[in-house]
Amino acid sequence: KQHGNLEMLSKPSRLIFTHEKPREYPAWNMDWADRKNPPMDVVQGPAEIRIIERGPVRIALEIERQARGSIIKQTIRLAPGDAGQRIEFVNELDWQSTGCALKASFPFTASNPMATYNWGMGIIERGNNEPTKFEVPSHEWIDLTDKSGEFGVSILEDCKFGSDKPSDNELRLTLLYTPAVRKSFLDQHSQDWGRHDITYALYGHTGDWRKAKSEWQARRLNQPLIPFQTKAHPGEFGRQHSVLSVSTDQVDIRAVKLAERGDEMIVRLQELTGRPAEKVSVSFKLPVRSLREVDGQERPIGELEETDRTLMCDLGAYSPRTFALGLALPRGGLSRPITYPVALEYDIDIASRDNEMPKRTGLNPVASRGKPLKAAIELAAGALLATMASAGAGTLPADMLPSKVVSEGIEFDMGPTTGQQANAVECCGQVIDLPAGDFDHLYFLAMADEDTLGDFVVGGQATEVEVPWTKLVEIGVQHWTGFIGQWDDRVWDRQFEEIDFRCEGKVVGFKTGYIKRDPIAWFCTHRHHPFKGNEAYQFSYLFKYGFELPPGAKQVTLPRNRKIKIAAITVAKNPNDCVRPAAPLYDDFTGRKPVELRYKYPEPPPPVFEGVKANGVVTSERQDSFEKLKMEPPSKNDYADQASGHGVAFRPIDPEGKYPPNSSSGLKDGDFVRLNDGEVAQNHDDAGRCVWYDNEGRFFCDLGRSVNVGQVNTYSWHRSNRAPQYFSLWGSNEEKMPPAEITHKRQGDWTLLGVVKTDELGQGGVHSSSISGSGGSLGEYRWLMWIAEDVGEGTFFTEIDIHASDADSSRGAATE
Repeated sequence: KQHGNLEMLSKPSRLIFTHEKPREYPAWNMDWADRKNPPMDVVQGPAEIRIIERGPVRIALEIERQARGSIIKQTIRLAPGDAGQRIEFVNELDWQSTGCALKASFPFTASNPMATYNWGMGIIERGNNEPTKFEVPSHEWIDLTDKSGEFGVSILEDCKFGSDKPSDNELRLTLLYTPAVRKSFLDQHSQDWGRHDITYALYGHTGDWRKAKSEWQARRLNQPLIPFQTKAHPGEFGRQHSVLSVSTDQVDIRAVKLAERGDEMIVRLQELTGRPAEKVSVSFKLPVRSLREVDGQERPIGELEETDRTLMCDLGAYSPRTFALGLALPRGGLSRPITYPVALEYDIDIASRDNEMPKRTGLNPVASRGKPLKAAIELAAGALLATMASAGAGTLPADMLPSKVVSEGIEFDMGPTTGQQANAVECCGQVIDLPAGDFDHLYFLAMADEDTLGDFVVGGQATEVEVPWTKLVEIGVQHWTGFIGQWDDRVWDRQFEEIDFRCEGKVVGFKTGYIKRDPIAWFCTHRHHPFKGNEAYQFSYLFKYGFELPPGAKQVTLPRNRKIKIAAITVAKNPNDCVRPAAPLYDDFTGRKPVELRYKYPEPPPPVFEGVKANGVVTSERQDSFEKLKMEPPSKNDYADQASGHGVAFRPIDPEGKYPPNSSSGLKDGDFVRLNDGEVAQNHDDAGRCVWYDNEGRFFCDLGRSVNVGQVNTYSWHRSNRAPQYFSLWGSNEEKMPPAEITHKRQGDWTLLGVVKTDELGQGGVHSSSISGSGGSLGEYRWLMWIAEDVGEGTFFTEIDIHASDADSSRGAATE
């Protein structure tokens, strides 16, 4: 029931499967030809149903089902109070379905040809599905208010932004999408496979979305309160305190942050309803000592009249406004950390500049070997070159390293980054003297050759008696490069190249997802490789670590683990380093179990020609040029040549994009003019005179009448894998061309003339083949059809000659 005691749904909501097989770019496209059809399937029983929560805070019902190879666990939950105005659906999906999308379908009692879609900075109204608009974006919520304006329902979502509207009263939220592929982008057949956590909710309301405040319900779903823990501390604000508040829920505080420069607070407001908001006040707990308006990049727009604790402003429809405020510090407020750098004797160079590559060879030990800098670099270069290259490692980009790194208020002084100087410490048990002072924390920037552990030993003396003591601190240090998190990932039956155009492979398993949680102090989008130079998207990091220093700490002994490199150490007076989140701030994969591959790949269909006896005899050869061929070279006087006047044209067979030729194959008015223009390739990569397929291809020619075909010669030339030919040739003498969609054991009125496969001749060069009749004739045919087999990157066909066996037509003269 919704507000007003009305039913939200006219029929049960369902999880449905829609057929998806776009003609082009399957990962990105959906086609109207699929969307206009009814669902192909629905998630239905049998189901395992459990009550997993039954308490004063929330009740929850768990339903687990399987459909089309996927396991779908759905928890439907309801809470009291304001949270009970929405019904939440928490979905855990082990998805291995193919050729479909999974959508949550909601047939509402509310009906309206228009629905409202939130875009964050405004809304847009759209109608029902139509050929040019049938999958549309939104952010956080979609609303269908009845055309009477009296009631409606909002769909709230936390991570899914696509949907469609098949009719006046149905909205469908798109959850997952794994399209069927045709003959390209074959790796996308398993897109979205793996584990997914998706939450959405239904919020029924009276009136429209403005009156119902759907924006706020969506915000609560997307931004739940997160608790933090800290030490008990006195303060003037008491047990409950709000930093700032706004006078109307027509306006949202979109952001509160520290300014990029300086110590001002940035407050960004936005109007939510599409109507002007006047005399909006934002109240602050602390006095405002300065106030100015800035733009989205925090550049000044203008000074505003100072106020004590309130900001007054007007906002236009959906408009954002941003303000920079200087707030007075509270009495007894938190002070900034007091930091002091610790002097280090650097002994390794962990960074390189662009102009030093590819001369640099990776991390270079420098000072610790007791050798002069130049000699140490030369000595290290040869030994480390192979090691660093084989490990796929290298150095940090020195051009991107600052002289000072500030992380969570802690300042670190960095070492030199020019001239191949040492700038880090390789941990091998060095003893570091700590500066005297009232410091309670030690922090360090570090990286490691791989994820590893290190024991730090803190030593000192008691404060009252001269009694030495030590404290052991074990800290894990993360790898300096690579991913710090990864969702469950597909494992393939082949190794993909960094840039790979084959785009094909079968999934043989899944890597379990992981998330590393060490705090990143510095990040770069690339790294330096000893041979390759800049490696884009091979990320590099420095991590911030720290621990409490007991009173009287004098020294710290570094781990005996050379895998750990320390770039800087700082001691600090930082009593405020005690706030910890009581719940994960982002995904937590602790205890994550592996995903089991259940999908079974169908056996590939056998070739159409398998088991069929051919009428013709095939000969083939490979040479360096057309002139060296022993068989007849390409002719301009064959029956099919354009100059013969017989009007023969080669045309592709491509029903619904099933056998698309390469887009650069030179189709002209639907004809492959390059195949019978008498012109052949002029070099081994002459794409302007060739026709080719990247997967299976089918094309045909109409000889115009019944012709006694003597032989069919086919020529190709390429520098490597597109030279070999692999195709079958079929003929028919029917008055009307028989259906071209022949399959294994179903060839209809087509006769197999021959199967050509020249890969045994080797790659590259000129390949030529000839299919001829054993008695000088293949037979009477009007139609010829070529089926090029799927070999990934197919043959470069440069010319096809068809010779009639009649004496007066074998070189172009027509016979009647």
